Amino acid sequence: MLYILNKTDEESLRQLAVIGADDDEKSVLFISDAVFRASEANIARFADLDVEKFYAAKDAVEARTMQVAGSVELVDYDDMAELLEDHDKIVTL
Repeated sequence: MLYILNKTDEESLRQLAVIGADDDEKSVLFISDAVFRASEANIARFADLDVEKFYAAKDAVEARTMQVAGSVELVDYDDMAELLEDHDKIVTL
């Protein structure tokens, strides 16, 4: 399942923990302000959620002139479209 995060609030993390509890193949795509969650300092907060792969919208990261953690792959719009096609279930939080 692909989880798309677009906010930095704590509720998104709680929802991901609950909704994704039984999901063995979790991927997270950070867009908009949620890209702040993709920083090295914040990505550790996902350790207990068993996320398999992290992605961040390249344009959002560049607009905020920030660095993402090494485990986060930057993706453009074409890549995001492929992610949507590749996942059978998508949840926006």
